[in-house]
Amino acid sequence: AFLASPDVTGLVKDASELALLDRIYGGLSGRNAFGDAGVQKEALIRVAKAAEDITERPQRKTTLSDRYLAAGERYLELRQRIKQINSQAQQAALKQTVAGHIGQWLEAITRPIGFDYQTNIALVGGFAAKEVVLSTLATAHSLEAPDPEQTGGISKQLREDPDWNPLQAFTLIVFTMLYVPCIATVISIKRESSWRWALFSIMFNLVVAYAVAVVIRHGGLALGLGAG
Repeated sequence: AFLASPDVTGLVKDASELALLDRIYGGLSGRNAFGDAGVQKEALIRVAKAAEDITERPQRKTTLSDRYLAAGERYLELRQRIKQINSQAQQAALKQTVAGHIGQWLEAITRPIGFDYQTNIALVGGFAAKEVVLSTLATAHSLEAPDPEQTGGISKQLREDPDWNPLQAFTLIVFTMLYVPCIATVISIKRESSWRWALFSIMFNLVVAYAVAVVIRHGGLALGLGAG
């Protein structure tokens, strides 16, 4: 459909030229000249340059013609669509893993505080040590775009995720601070007292963290703070 578009016809002729356009655009975005694609495809270079101008310098004037700008816009739409398709396939694969099944099962409990299965996976990992919550969350989300130079890290991904906003992030921060002690602490409690106290520390902290998260989330929503 991209190659048949009137804005693209004659500029990008076939799949091999589209692959070359990807390499040229990758070189421009990475500030590495034109990568190893060479300069023999002037039309492709101009389409790639138009796409870069639209993305990074939308307010600046460009010397490229409207035809190249239109082709560049179609090319960016194609890249975004491919990214969405890859994301859907990768997330579907994640959901079929053991961690994915656990995260989805926990959604019935965490839905009132706005946590999806990816967040649940990160929180389960946090039972070992809370400092791995963020890295686990980043791993779950990085399946959507494995190149950190293009995504700008987990912070940029979450900002662009329509299901995330400052209220959601604050709720997760508070919940993570309050919920279960790390496994080393639980073992220490057991050694100093008993398994009853160790289990009590887990359940008590979970209940408190959940209650506080519910108050924060729904209080924020009532105040209109749930927008991105």
